[in-house]
Amino acid sequence: MKVNSRSIALMVAMAACTAAAAPRTTAGTEIKNVASASFTDPSTGVAVVNPVLSNEVITTVTPITGFDIIYKGSQADGTTASTPATGTPTYDIPNVAATSNTATNYSVVNNSNINGYVVNLAADTTGTENAPTSVKYYPAGTTSFVPANEITSVTLADTGTNSTKDIIQVITITGAAATNKFSASPKGTAPASTDTTAYPTAPSSGAFTQYIEATNNTTTGDLQFTRVTVATAVVTLEPPADTTPGTPAVTPPVSGTVPGVTGPTVTNPNTYTPPANTGVTNNPGTTITADPTTGDQAAYPKSDTNTASDIVTFVGDVKNGGLVADVMKIKIPTAGLPTGTIIKVLDKDGNVLTPDPTALLYTLPGGPVAPGGSVPFQVVVTYPDSDTSATKIDVPVQVFSGNVPSTNPLDTGTLTIYPPDMQFGDTVGSAPTGMPNSALTPTETVSPGGATNLTLNTTADASAVFPMSVRNTGTYAETYTLTATDIIFKDVNGNNLPAATVTYYTATGVALTGGVTSPIDPGKSADFYAVVNVPAGAVATTGVNIATPTTANPFPQPLVLQTATGNYSGDTATDTNDEIKVAVVNTKPTTSTDPTTGPSNANSGIAVAKYQTKGATAPTPVATDINTLNAAPGDTIRYAIIAKNNFNSIVKNFVLTDSNATGTTNVYTFSDFVSASATALLADGTTSFGTVFYKVNGGTFTATAPATGTVITSLEVAVDTDASSTITAADIVPAKASIRLDIAVKVK
Repeated sequence: MKVNSRSIALMVAMAACTAAAAPRTTAGTEIKNVASASFTDPSTGVAVVNPVLSNEVITTVTPITGFDIIYKGSQADGTTASTPATGTPTYDIPNVAATSNTATNYSVVNNSNINGYVVNLAADTTGTENAPTSVKYYPAGTTSFVPANEITSVTLADTGTNSTKDIIQVITITGAAATNKFSASPKGTAPASTDTTAYPTAPSSGAFTQYIEATNNTTTGDLQFTRVTVATAVVTLEPPADTTPGTPAVTPPVSGTVPGVTGPTVTNPNTYTPPANTGVTNNPGTTITADPTTGDQAAYPKSDTNTASDIVTFVGDVKNGGLVADVMKIKIPTAGLPTGTIIKVLDKDGNVLTPDPTALLYTLPGGPVAPGGSVPFQVVVTYPDSDTSATKIDVPVQVFSGNVPSTNPLDTGTLTIYPPDMQFGDTVGSAPTGMPNSALTPTETVSPGGATNLTLNTTADASAVFPMSVRNTGTYAETYTLTATDIIFKDVNGNNLPAATVTYYTATGVALTGGVTSPIDPGKSADFYAVVNVPAGAVATTGVNIATPTTANPFPQPLVLQTATGNYSGDTATDTNDEIKVAVVNTKPTTSTDPTTGPSNANSGIAVAKYQTKGATAPTPVATDINTLNAAPGDTIRYAIIAKNNFNSIVKNFVLTDSNATGTTNVYTFSDFVSASATALLADGTTSFGTVFYKVNGGTFTATAPATGTVITSLEVAVDTDASSTITAADIVPAKASIRLDIAVKVK
């Protein structure tokens, strides 16, 4: 195209012929602005952790229209049917078949500030010598020009500068005569949008209506023709080539039958006879039970506090149930036992027995045992201490006769160890498969003096509620006792308030008696709430927990130190990093109609309100000045930011900030700075106090406001009240006083 409509629109809006090269703001962009105030909390004497935020004001950018279709290459457009673009690549295509498809490449350029700009496509064949059979359009990269791939429009993105979408034009001719010429150019139209949400009221300089690429709304012409010329056919008759002799057909072999294989028959072993009680002392603290029918034994060891391997000793008997004296032998297969498991076999006196090296059979002492007699033995199992999840250990025992040489045992049994294990911590997921995680560091925020309840994720009450989970990662069911140390909160003078206790509730809100849970099965979890009711009068905390309070953090957030203990196993787990944050209580009015006391902020007695207008007049302010505006590139937006001290005390270290880094603010990304000024007024609203200082982009405070055109990402103001010509901790904002900052910007 000859003249870029985007350039025209911006030259009108910005009164500069170079404006077309500047980045533009996409239509529908929301320019957002949120101010913040930081200060020393007068109730604690320390800086607030989180600055107070104002309400958010939004300006929606309106659209500027314009697009172009150009050759895909360096050729200039504005061609005709008889003079298409040549060069590399050429759009004057010679020697095409009489029936053929000819594809050429184009780009559709977005000259607007509209993201999702729809341009309809149609062919213009004005001036062609012959009309093509058809002209169709396809996305770039298409190789199969079938109806399913055809497009009739493209949707253009807006990237802040001219963005494009490539297309293919395909000219189809059928049965054309030699040397016939066929021409076509893509032509676009952008229909008017009815989306008043994405594209609100358009600027008066260019309504968002149909835009015809062929005229650019300014001149005629500006098409981009492709011309194809039909080749002259040359056809000759030639003798046939020799044929290749055929080859005999090959018949594939017929598959045979695969014979079946019959597996061996497995026979279950005999029942193991329960051992007699020999009176040998077992491990202290470990409960071992025996099945009188099978002779199997089960051990339930308790927990210990070390990481050394654990030991369980089983005591058993082998009885001679035959009619002749016999030598008793046993075997302990170790295949399949957990890594690190060690097996020892002892006689009744504790002497270690050694198996024979071939069959690995332990010969029990006492020589041939008379019929009806028995021989006691001990099996000592040493296994690694569990770290995260215990697994039961099955130790097989096989019994052999000295009179019957055989590799098959006459009887078998199993010695099973059920180790304990558990996990306790903040809830991740939910029971019965949820996992506790003691490494999490949640912080619950409370408001002293508020109601007490079990509501999760609220800062409006006085109850800190921590979802906790106990997971039984051991191998037998167990109950647990949950305990926590008392928590000490400070009052505003730094004195201790009565200790706050931790109460545990089930997930359904039932308090645990003595903190004792119901039995939890192996591999299952149970969820609980650890609840701390913070006493009225607690001072706001000033930072994360530290061992020794500092000047910068005199009231650190207290820790909730919790322990879960297995009532049988004695296993314990702790969670010691949950913290409670005590919020500042808001004392300012919540129903006042004075704009400098609103909007209500639940976290502070400092109120920050933001207002906006478009044009030459600053906000009054009135309630409607917080409403969303519509503005075109080049329009001026004026902001008024008003902060008021609603504490009944002076406030130190007060700084009012308007920054791209605050909340959702992006005003300095999509606009250029014009001006700023600030005033500080006492409670009467007319008497000024101090001298306003400005800080730009984190620099130093100065009494001079930034100049027009200054590149700004952050603007701060504070008031020098001690005439030191600097901003220090000695400067104050009196009770009920206010600071107003006015800023003007122009939409890019």
